[in-house]
Amino acid sequence: MKWVVFILWSLFPLAGWAQFTTIPLPTSEVIRDIACRDSLCIASDDRESLFISTDFFNSYREISLPILSGEYKARFRLWNDSTWYALFSSGGSSLFRSRLLCSEDFGETWEVLWDQLGTIEDFAMLNDSTIIIAGLVGRLFYTTDHGVTWIDESLRSDPMFVVESNRDSVVIIGEFEGSFSSTDLFHTKFGASTGPGLLSRSVAFNGAGMSYLATSTNQQNKTRLFRSADWGDTWEVVGLRDNINIWQLAFQDSLVGYASGKYIPQDTGMLFTTIDGGDTWNTSVRVPTNRQLLSIAVADDTTVLIGATGGKLFRWNPTQWTTDLAAEAPPFSLSLQPNPATSIQELSITSDHYGEARITVYDMQGRIVVQTPTAVIQPGENSISVDLSTWPAGIYVYQVEMDGEVVRRKGWKRQVGKDLRIAQ
Repeated sequence: MKWVVFILWSLFPLAGWAQFTTIPLPTSEVIRDIACRDSLCIASDDRESLFISTDFFNSYREISLPILSGEYKARFRLWNDSTWYALFSSGGSSLFRSRLLCSEDFGETWEVLWDQLGTIEDFAMLNDSTIIIAGLVGRLFYTTDHGVTWIDESLRSDPMFVVESNRDSVVIIGEFEGSFSSTDLFHTKFGASTGPGLLSRSVAFNGAGMSYLATSTNQQNKTRLFRSADWGDTWEVVGLRDNINIWQLAFQDSLVGYASGKYIPQDTGMLFTTIDGGDTWNTSVRVPTNRQLLSIAVADDTTVLIGATGGKLFRWNPTQWTTDLAAEAPPFSLSLQPNPATSIQELSITSDHYGEARITVYDMQGRIVVQTPTAVIQPGENSISVDLSTWPAGIYVYQVEMDGEVVRRKGWKRQVGKDLRIAQ
């Protein structure tokens, strides 16, 4: 093992303010995956190298894991600072094999939890003993004793490409032309369709009850980004467009999120960003490369890591970006808590001055559900309770008009009984 320390940084000022640091890793392979837990970050290429850093890649050490012969794909999860998981799935030959490893000593030694023929695409952990793995030809297994025994749930015929959990009870698995989810370790399942020909690329949670699923076609010229308020039971299409390819999603908090990908007509790597929970996405942040951006991870509020083809790894501080966007925001803000909700939802309007506001709630067909008389808004936070217990489950748009400005937020009414927990 060796440590590499950078003395000089290469900064690229883009779009007037975006600052990127290029991390010169000694590899020309694809940076397939990145996992972060605060300042601890791991990046992997498509061979046998792991690049491990405890200071956001100001320095790093490199270790090699000759797990499988030939090319393979690697996926990583950091359960805590010392317990790491790595999934290796081989390709490039007629013999496909997958291995799931665990290290509890900062990557010094690794224990094999799974080793079988067949391609496993992704995995997720619910807790420190429950792990779910899924892959092609409908292969789905889980363990509740940290790999001692595995339970076969391979009851589906569609390929499964991505798995993610909220580290509590929810598991969402993206597959071909759809997804399915469970809140009780597959005793019950909810299935949803995403459309013909769409392959699942990434699943993410935003920490506030929202789930996201990125999909694209095999030809990579049609992309759909979906969002769900009921743990994947139903999905709505949000933002983005065709002629792009999204590979991975990551959320910093309930509103700020990132998607790594590529703009197909110009064959240019692109970073897609949102500050409203996915309602709108912009491409004003340009990463200094024309290569595909395959992996992305949020380390903290000031550090985002982005991996690309050709061994490229970039570090980005999004603080100035969010500050500039906040300066362009209307003089009042609107938030909803909890969101989703089952009965009462608190509508909060925060303003820096007195004003008069009109509040209107629409359903997804554009029909007015509620409209209030003009309300006096005082400086500071103004809270209004909305009783939606009799409303049908679904998505609603809250609109506030004040001082000639209009701000909208989507609220979700969740069906009672969908927020289940695993029976221990």
